[in-house]
Amino acid sequence: MDPDTESLLISTCQALGGFEYISDDINDQRQAYIMGDECLACLKDIKKFIKYYEHEGDNVVLTYLGTMGILEKDLVPIILLNTPANSNVRERIVLACIELIVPMTWPIDYKALEKLADTEEDNSIVGNLHQRLETLREYKRAFLQRGVLGAVFAVMLKPLGVEYRMRTTRDQAVIRLGLSLFRNLVAIPDPESSVSGTMDQFISSIMQEELLDRFQKENVMELLLTLASSSTDVQLTEWNAIALETFYHIFSGIDAVELIPAVSGQAKNSQLQDLLNKEEKEKKLQSTAGRKRHDRFGTTGEVRLQDGTRMVLHQKGALFTSFETQLDSVKKPRARTKRQKETDEYKKNMTRSGLAMLRELALTLLESGFNPLFTSLRQCIELERERVKDHHRNQYHYLMAFLLKFQRQYADYVAKQYQEQKKNAHPRELTSLEEEYKKNILRCDFDLVATAIETANVFQIVGFIRTRYEVKDKLWDDIRKAMNCIQEILMTLYAMSKSLNETYRDDSAIVQSNLYHEDATLELFLDLAKNYKKQSTKYLHTLVRMIHILLKTLENFSSSKSYMFIRKKRAIARRRKKNVKEGMNAEQQPEEGVTTQAAGEDEQPLYEVLQTDGGQEQDQEREDDEDQPTHTFKEHQFVFQEYERRFAHEHVISTYCAFLENFAELDETQMHWAASLFHRIAVNCSNLAVFYKLSTLHLFHQILQSNKEDARRDMIPFVSYVVHQFFKKMQEYPLLIAEVFFPKTSKNCLEINVGRDELEREKLVISEKKEKRWEPQLLGLKSI
Repeated sequence: MDPDTESLLISTCQALGGFEYISDDINDQRQAYIMGDECLACLKDIKKFIKYYEHEGDNVVLTYLGTMGILEKDLVPIILLNTPANSNVRERIVLACIELIVPMTWPIDYKALEKLADTEEDNSIVGNLHQRLETLREYKRAFLQRGVLGAVFAVMLKPLGVEYRMRTTRDQAVIRLGLSLFRNLVAIPDPESSVSGTMDQFISSIMQEELLDRFQKENVMELLLTLASSSTDVQLTEWNAIALETFYHIFSGIDAVELIPAVSGQAKNSQLQDLLNKEEKEKKLQSTAGRKRHDRFGTTGEVRLQDGTRMVLHQKGALFTSFETQLDSVKKPRARTKRQKETDEYKKNMTRSGLAMLRELALTLLESGFNPLFTSLRQCIELERERVKDHHRNQYHYLMAFLLKFQRQYADYVAKQYQEQKKNAHPRELTSLEEEYKKNILRCDFDLVATAIETANVFQIVGFIRTRYEVKDKLWDDIRKAMNCIQEILMTLYAMSKSLNETYRDDSAIVQSNLYHEDATLELFLDLAKNYKKQSTKYLHTLVRMIHILLKTLENFSSSKSYMFIRKKRAIARRRKKNVKEGMNAEQQPEEGVTTQAAGEDEQPLYEVLQTDGGQEQDQEREDDEDQPTHTFKEHQFVFQEYERRFAHEHVISTYCAFLENFAELDETQMHWAASLFHRIAVNCSNLAVFYKLSTLHLFHQILQSNKEDARRDMIPFVSYVVHQFFKKMQEYPLLIAEVFFPKTSKNCLEINVGRDELEREKLVISEKKEKRWEPQLLGLKSI
């Protein structure tokens, strides 16, 4: 922006008005905002500035407006000054302010900025993101004043009250502006605060909670819930996408478990205790029982190897640690694989009152808005409506997964609370307790989430995962959120299968039967487990949990059925027809000297006629081949052990080893996910050889040496078993020590597990059985 334009913009902003001292009494003076004479015209001029300098990724005018603080100093006071907007002039001024505020508060799209910077090969287009974030947070703080959001809501009420058919384009624009402003405010991230932070930093970290409180008090939250519950209504279905976006930003960054009353209280009270326990564990790992007070002066030790080589160690505590541990400590650690990072999610800080407010909001949304909102959104996705963008699909999956998890956790909490109160209650209080229990359980009934567990919705999400996986530049973050949604749906179906209500059990069986009927769906998740490379840590955790839940629910469903069929896709081998044009017979050929055409007619050679006829036949056959199907589907009986055996693959083991690289940071549940699959492969599939790889055994050795408490229940016993079987097998087959350096196919694993001699004997027995089976038929052929 040139200096003349910059000065013109500054003068236009100054002409909006300013604060002046006014006094009703001689001894009483106060500051009040006084609008300029051409305030409305100046607001329109600023809007023209913004539109003229609009550039993808950055806007110079918005940066200047943020530096001057026009929103806090001018726009918000102008809105408050013209409230209530009981005249056309006041309403126009408030709307002009909102038209400026919406682009000023527009959230930062980090992914779009990264793509733009990579395309133009210029990082300067990203700008100072920290400064932009701080400006947005100042805007958010300005809207925490009483009455500002209420003024925006009051302006929206008039067009909302107009019947849908009678609404004008201006009415639709006013509604869209107000909803966009609410969406922008909740999308602005709060700064993170540490335990040692100041009070101002802590207050800044809970601005989202204060904003939601203002939403509650000024009827904005009721408007959003009304839009969600009336999404199937023609008059309000247009705003389902922006309502989804707003609720997504409200609930993102919060675990659904934190909203449960007992768990949230325990989590807040135990944060300090968890930090102390973590510090104590680190001290135990660094210390040994043999340490003395003189160790701080250093230690020098000499080690003599079997071949006479001497090694001198200068390390603290060298007398009390193993020789291998000391050598490993001086080695240069291998660089870990750099994994992708997610930039669109952040952890929110919430107090108990804020969590209680979100809990009531989630319950209200479940009761009245879940089914209508997601039904209308799914229809818009199927019809490819223009208002539903790509990022709405991710928000759709995230919000559905969050509410499904909350519904399941809250139902468990209500049931446990009822059982505890029932034990200590007087017999006269049992009736009231039961009535209260029924009332609470209805707020988290499975009927409230019926849209999520419909077969159409499940297959739509699976199709979304397949589409994102089959593209060249795979969108792993989209796949992660969709997988998270699928696993929450599976957990809900599993809970329904254990319900006392027969209708829920039947519905769960129908949906699971349709889902597992497609072999391509099961194969998709197996391919995801095999093809992990450098995706993010969150993606890896989601993938491992997805495989654990899928195998658990599939095993439970298949064991409940006497037989089960799946549909597999098979390619059809095309047989091309041979177009052999036989020559004309001797009796059909013309005799010598006999002409077949009248004089004066154009003669056409015979080979051209044959080529023309042959070309027409080839075109016809090509059209017939295009009409023929290329694939067919066949029904096969499903055996769970066969599908389980597909996970005994070296690439799957590599994925889980990447998951266990940070085993020190994993909790007991996450260790159980890996131990469960390892147990299925080693014990159920009888395939221990797939673990006989040097990198895998080294990881197992580290887990054993760490003696981690969270790994003692499942992982350490399994690792001990594998290591024991490895050395036992090495005594029988000494060349196994060389096999650990090479990749293994299924055939190699079978040879190691069974033994080559035993495998050859089995093959010989099988071939003899086949010969005996065909011997009577061969004798019959010889007699003929």
